[in-house]
Amino acid sequence: MKRLIRIKIRNHWYDVEVDNSTSPPGVWVNGEPIDVEIEVSSAPIGMPTTVARRVGPKPPPHTGQSLGLQGITPSSAQSSVLAPMAGRLVSISVKVGDSVSAGDEVAIMETMKMEQSICTSRDGVVKNIPVSPVQIVAAGQELVEFE
Repeated sequence: MKRLIRIKIRNHWYDVEVDNSTSPPGVWVNGEPIDVEIEVSSAPIGMPTTVARRVGPKPPPHTGQSLGLQGITPSSAQSSVLAPMAGRLVSISVKVGDSVSAGDEVAIMETMKMEQSICTSRDGVVKNIPVSPVQIVAAGQELVEFE
């Protein structure tokens, strides 16, 4: 079966034709034949073949809202949410004095042109927000501090 796929790499568009009825599959990019090797993976399509394991507490049960990424909370004694990745802070979803529950969104970050909801893994009252929207933050940087 032949498939025609149009892909964009570094601002250039390519027409890719794949014929997977042969072994190895035939691949043509903009009409030029390309030799390819196929590695079979048991991971679902769209998933990386190597998946990192979860570190930290299990997220709370789904409450109908998107949980997003869990902010880093290395120990139960720590009273803040840390950025789980480096990126640009798009917005802060809480303000000083707000009460939050485990699973609540506290911020939205953008990394690699994808926005991710950052959620808390604990209950608390927001004491301090040491960052501001549009700021670039490092992985592990404090986003929200609790009382």
